[in-house]
Amino acid sequence: MRAQYYVGLEKQNKTPLIRREVVCRRGRGLGTLVSADMETSFTHSESTIDILSRLSATGCRFAIDDFGTGYSSLSYLKRFPIHVLKIDRSFVRDIPDDKDDAAIVSTIVAMAHSLKLEVIAEGVETEEQLGFLRVCGCDGMQGYFFSRPLPAEEVVRLF
Repeated sequence: MRAQYYVGLEKQNKTPLIRREVVCRRGRGLGTLVSADMETSFTHSESTIDILSRLSATGCRFAIDDFGTGYSSLSYLKRFPIHVLKIDRSFVRDIPDDKDDAAIVSTIVAMAHSLKLEVIAEGVETEEQLGFLRVCGCDGMQGYFFSRPLPAEEVVRLF
């Protein structure tokens, strides 16, 4: 099981980002996945790109959370060392019935795979959604179909 942590980093303050560097190097180990809300997390400075690149070199993996909404620009896929796209639940909610959402999701999965990125769908709640995402080749899914959010202690007991 891979640990996943969500971080929201302030645009003007690099201190939280530097603290995350220490966390990734020290305790959490290689393979840590850090999800980021691009709207609130990253400045576009070269120092931010440098810090993220150094973290990536230590084994930390970065995900763009809520991809397809807000500030999740395609340019981030080139500028930042991103490993995972997390498709926003608003696109997953009505698949497979809503043909536009189905087209968007399948296109995101295909684009991400062509860029050698992993794809996780957020908000999976039905067997139909799960089946559609599997056919599309989605790498991972999360949502109430699998489990409600749990405290860390309960997750540990499951494994």
